[in-house]
Amino acid sequence: MDQMEQPIDLPDSFIDEIVQAITVKSRLPAVSKKATDHVVENLMSELRKVKLVPSKFPQFKQQVHRLFHKAFIAHGESVGVIAAMSIGEPTTQMTLNTFHFTGLADKNVTLGVPRMSEVINACKKSKTMLMQIDIPDNAETSEHDMYRTYLSQIEERVMAQVKKSLVVYEKNRPEYKAICQSWYWYPFFFAMHASKVSYESMPYCIVLTLDAYKLYKYNLTTRYIWELLNACMSTSVVVLSPACNAQIHIHTTEWDYQQESILLSYVVKGIRGVTNASLQKAGEIWRVNMNGNAMMSLMSLPFIRSSSVYCNDMWTVLTTLGIEAGRTFLINELVQLISFDGTYVDVRHIELLVDYMCMRGTITPVSRFGIAKQATGPFSKATFEESLDTFVKSAAVNEVETTNSVSTSIGFGCVTKIGTGTIDILHALS
Repeated sequence: MDQMEQPIDLPDSFIDEIVQAITVKSRLPAVSKKATDHVVENLMSELRKVKLVPSKFPQFKQQVHRLFHKAFIAHGESVGVIAAMSIGEPTTQMTLNTFHFTGLADKNVTLGVPRMSEVINACKKSKTMLMQIDIPDNAETSEHDMYRTYLSQIEERVMAQVKKSLVVYEKNRPEYKAICQSWYWYPFFFAMHASKVSYESMPYCIVLTLDAYKLYKYNLTTRYIWELLNACMSTSVVVLSPACNAQIHIHTTEWDYQQESILLSYVVKGIRGVTNASLQKAGEIWRVNMNGNAMMSLMSLPFIRSSSVYCNDMWTVLTTLGIEAGRTFLINELVQLISFDGTYVDVRHIELLVDYMCMRGTITPVSRFGIAKQATGPFSKATFEESLDTFVKSAAVNEVETTNSVSTSIGFGCVTKIGTGTIDILHALS
């Protein structure tokens, strides 16, 4: 009795033999190569997961090629209408307002109809701008160390968050004369740090006391704050107190509520616009979730891998990484939106919609504003939205309707150029 064959992984030579016959043809060589590479890459990733007995290799190869040719769309197929139906049906059943919680009380991701509206209409500003990065876990690094080492360089911290107290003294008042008598170290300070501006003629002295615990928590020092204020307040004299812990004196010529607001809004740590950063352990990595869209600044940090940075704002992805990254982002976002409740839609329908949005080198909304930018006739635009305004504008600039689109052909009773309508009959003379 022959021993039963055991399934084995497909050899690389056999996989190469299968994908050699896979070719997607197009009139444009660049499009044909791109489409072929895309199909071959996906097919090879799936074939590497297959285990098969060696005797069935020839039959398996024939079956793969048969299914590949069977999957081709028939000539004249109305792929746009099918894609619209495929995406429109599950979208109609979406919950009007859905929020997805990922185990964090301070993070919510807008899904459902609001998020679908943002993506389809290519909104310039998302309701909730979120970013996410992964940092490899070091067994010797505790959560506290991760917070001080990494999160302190990411989350925006302003002066108001490290301030303990801020007292303003007018130098002609007795309160200032009483307190300045204890500043015996002033001559030594100015001997070490020569100042071109004389502080004695300035009418105001602001005593800024910092919170020592906050300085430790955010991995800051009093000297760093002093250097920052020196650079930002060039017309003032900033003095670092060696006698009082975490205290800085600011001598200035004018002071009011606006000046105080500017001082307290200085960014002392982190990236401007990045807030609500939180740590989450995910297997062998630390995941940092935050609000904001400062993707370029985040990627420039030395301890962050650029490939691990995620941002849910399509325009930030587009301006930072280009149109191909924007296309990939839109495909993944739409797949996640539609399949959130278990609904399945073939990704090719979504890719067709996204390719339509990205074919001009930027993200074009699927709305009356985006349709107006396309090379379509006035009747096609009028069947979408704003019929009267579209007809008036078209008449004013003498636009011509060529009845090439599906909606226009149906409206005028012409043969639509889909299916058998793409074929002309040639009458031969006898």
